[in-house]
Amino acid sequence: MAYQFTCTADDCAFQVRSNERDEVVDFTQEHAEEMHSLDLSRADVRDGLESVEMAADD
Repeated sequence: MAYQFTCTADDCAFQVRSNERDEVVDFTQEHAEEMHSLDLSRADVRDGLESVEMAADD
């Protein structure tokens, strides 16, 4: 199983997907701070994660 987070900000195409939940959380927190000046907690990011299937070529 893989995890995915998609930014919900207007005009933002950020999306991250990984088999490692912590990696998705780390990248999402970094994105939120650098691009949107937001300080998201790990719990907030985990609440927004989706479980997805990863294709062999992802």
